[in-house]
Amino acid sequence: MKKLLAIVDNWEKLDIYEQNLGKFFAVGCAPFGDYGIQMALEDKPDVILLNLAFENMTLSEAAVLIREQESLRNVPLLLIDEVNEPLSIVLSERDHLLVGTSPFEEVLIALHRLASLDDPEIPKKRE
Repeated sequence: MKKLLAIVDNWEKLDIYEQNLGKFFAVGCAPFGDYGIQMALEDKPDVILLNLAFENMTLSEAAVLIREQESLRNVPLLLIDEVNEPLSIVLSERDHLLVGTSPFEEVLIALHRLASLDDPEIPKKRE
């Protein structure tokens, strides 16, 4: 099972991600950016979900700190921007950005693509 690290500063959303994504991934959760980056260095996830809206660290700052770590440089990032934050990082082709409050299905489809999962239970993108 692929490893997902969800770095989310909203406890309610963190619980929702953990409960709903656990069927598809081995999920690790971090409630803060600094702690999440430390967890990523220790756990070496296959994909990282970033959803930071309330704490002192922005999505861009967290993404930059992750990319500065050699062991995390190639880990795909799913950034969920619910506050329409101007990003100060150029995303690579292995990363994905969702803007606004995204339905769970969209999050799951993006994670599926980023983690290169071939799971028939994961919905395919609607055309």
